[in-house]
Amino acid sequence: MKSLQISKSWFPLLLAILLVMTATALSFPEQAKAAGITYYVDSSQTNDSGNGTSPATAWKSLTKVNSITFLPGDKILFKSGGTWTGQLHPLGSGSSGNSIYIDKFGTGNKPIINGGGITGSGTVYLYNQQYWDIQNLEITNDSATEGDRRGVDIVGENAGTLNNIHLANLDVHNVKGTNGFDAIAKLSGGISVQVIGGTTATKFNNVLIENNNVHDLVRTGIFTQSTWRNRLSQTNGSGAWTPMTNVIVRNNSVTSVSGDAIVVRAADAPLIEYNVAGNNNTSNGQFTDAIWQFNTDNAISQYNEAYGQKTTSDGLGFDADWNSNGTIIQYNYSHDNEGGGFMIMGPGLGYNDNVTIRYNISQNDKQRGFYFSEGVNTNTKIYNNTMYIKSGLTTQPVVITGSSTNSYSFKNNIIYNQGSGTYSTGNGVFDYNLFYGNHPASEPADAHKLTGDPLFVSGGTSGTGITSVAGYKLLTSSPALGSGVLISSNGGKDYWGNSVSTSSSPNRGAYNGTGQTATTVSLPSSTDDSFIKDGSSASTNYGTNTTLEIKKSATAGFTRKSYLKFNLSALSSINSAVLKLYGNNTTDTTSVTVSIFAAASDTWTESALTWNNAPVETGSVLATTAVNSTAQLYSFNITNYAQSQLSGDKIVTLIVETTTADDKLITFNSDENSVNKPQLIIQ
Repeated sequence: MKSLQISKSWFPLLLAILLVMTATALSFPEQAKAAGITYYVDSSQTNDSGNGTSPATAWKSLTKVNSITFLPGDKILFKSGGTWTGQLHPLGSGSSGNSIYIDKFGTGNKPIINGGGITGSGTVYLYNQQYWDIQNLEITNDSATEGDRRGVDIVGENAGTLNNIHLANLDVHNVKGTNGFDAIAKLSGGISVQVIGGTTATKFNNVLIENNNVHDLVRTGIFTQSTWRNRLSQTNGSGAWTPMTNVIVRNNSVTSVSGDAIVVRAADAPLIEYNVAGNNNTSNGQFTDAIWQFNTDNAISQYNEAYGQKTTSDGLGFDADWNSNGTIIQYNYSHDNEGGGFMIMGPGLGYNDNVTIRYNISQNDKQRGFYFSEGVNTNTKIYNNTMYIKSGLTTQPVVITGSSTNSYSFKNNIIYNQGSGTYSTGNGVFDYNLFYGNHPASEPADAHKLTGDPLFVSGGTSGTGITSVAGYKLLTSSPALGSGVLISSNGGKDYWGNSVSTSSSPNRGAYNGTGQTATTVSLPSSTDDSFIKDGSSASTNYGTNTTLEIKKSATAGFTRKSYLKFNLSALSSINSAVLKLYGNNTTDTTSVTVSIFAAASDTWTESALTWNNAPVETGSVLATTAVNSTAQLYSFNITNYAQSQLSGDKIVTLIVETTTADDKLITFNSDENSVNKPQLIIQ
């Protein structure tokens, strides 16, 4: 075979052709990378000259990342401990079973992406993209002034169905949105998944927002929204209702945001569960709730905790809002919310059909327990909930505002009411409920009403956390055991997972298990409770008195503190510990906050204790309770302290006092009294 030979005269022409091809190639935009490549980003690099495919050749900037169109299976890993300023907006989409991932690499703190105050969008931004998994980043977008800002902003516009968005383990904070009530304000905040546009019906399918920490921002923590939201005659969107599907908001913590914590809008069968929303609406003052759904079908909100929501407009823990069908709110714990526990938003602004609220616990929610706003909705069922209202609150257990033409059912609930609030019940059908405590004239008629003490294990003692509510289980002699009425399609289980029969009468309240046995630890002898007094009585011992006295005064000689001691050596474990003291404010009818502290020493004795030798307080306040002029048992939850002492020297020494110098004398029965002695109730 002859060898190929090229005349030297051809070389200049070939060289020219090669140069033209090279120049043309260099002028093309950067091509998409092959699927399944892992890219590294390190803010400590000097530039973006590396190929990005190893930590040693990592890219430096967000600009570089944003210039690439990524392919299914690609990963973008930011170095732990690094910080970037600007918007993260990578291009491209994954595919079914082959998402694009954003994550961290290395050890240390989460990578920080600081939006630097960017408006009209989010620090992390996707537009008409799908199959993305974004996790393990710290995200901020702060500014000196308010604006249309978000931390994470996932947007679809005139794109049909966009699939699979997963946002997990993100720390989103210090996003300066707009602290108002208009449409733009409501769409600023932490994590947003929203649909805009009006020419092609668009929705997201398979949205999972989980394990995120969202805090200290303006305005909303986590939310979905869509312009494709019109229902019936409603025309406040761009197009007919096109709901998002397979939306799950799970196990997120949303705290100290200026408005709402979690809002799911325009979705079919969303699941909102195991979230904590605490101390929100910090500065908004507008109509906000902690966790709610709006314009949805078949939404389930369960195993969530909502507490400390500010404002009474609305300011509740949970809300089934308007233009919704089939909402279920179950197995949730609502406590200490200024606006109340549970709201059903009525037909004044649309409709709300077939709401079910069951097996929830409300403790010391203020203003309202169950609140029907704008009237009562159709087919509302409220059953097997437990509500505890402490002394001093004016909570209305059930209240309706606006006109009411539709009936609702309210059955098998326990309302433990030590407060002074009244009822406004409209056309509700009340049956088989237990009402205990104060009974205002407006308390609803109930053919099978019970009014005896439900005998909680330790009601009013729950703290923070959905598992802290064991005190609302029922003792073996409770009248609520097995005395409820059968409810069809009852969900099958109670707050704690105990089964609820379809053929046998259930309990009343959120607990459907068997009766519990509580161990009572009383003062073991007459040598471990007394009070002390300052001034001229500083050396006087009051160990033989039948009462324990408490007062705070600006004048020497009038302040008193009480001391109690309990021995826990007979116990092997403690689930809850509640101090019970019987007494009242003997000065006037006001409520006085009484506080419990731990004592720095437990070597004192009742017969020798004086102001001069008494041990001082140590640590912060263990528990408080408002004590009024009614002589009754007052409860103080000291579970955490008792548990710590059980694992230590097994001695609990408590100081009982009031820290406000108001000269109000509180007296409690001492162990020397013949009745109603101090007790520590242990489960």
